[in-house]
Amino acid sequence: MKKVKKHIIAILCIVMAAAFFSACGLKDGTDTKANTEGIDVNKISNGSFSVTVPDSWEGKYVTILDDESIQLYQKAAYESFGGGWLCSFEEFNDNGYKELPNYEVLMSGGKTDAETNQVLDEQTYIVMYPSDVQADLEDEKSTSEYFEMFDQLTQVAESFVLDN
Repeated sequence: MKKVKKHIIAILCIVMAAAFFSACGLKDGTDTKANTEGIDVNKISNGSFSVTVPDSWEGKYVTILDDESIQLYQKAAYESFGGGWLCSFEEFNDNGYKELPNYEVLMSGGKTDAETNQVLDEQTYIVMYPSDVQADLEDEKSTSEYFEMFDQLTQVAESFVLDN
């Protein structure tokens, strides 16, 4: 009887762990709009900074996130041939961004030591744009969608904010 209880408890633990981990899930890099009250469902954050995309982008974009960047792609071209890059929001701790071909500085500054008044950690935040066409030129609908999204990038760049 004692063995049966141990097996039942072990099975219940396994089932509960499986349910927990399946509920957590992994984000596949594709943002989709959820109908959630009080949450900005168009906001994309990497934990350090965020941007907001237009409602019209719903289901049309892919994001790639890491600690220092948010990359935005048009979904159709990304899935078609790995292209579709619209822009990247990046954080730099040096002047390396000045070597890039097509960027705009969004914010620059650093943390200052209150006692010594020395800059401790200076960051520059930029938006970088492609220097060549990233649309799927063989698909007229996809190409049109890419350029519509590209035309709205100024609005997305203006939404850039640092997360607290």
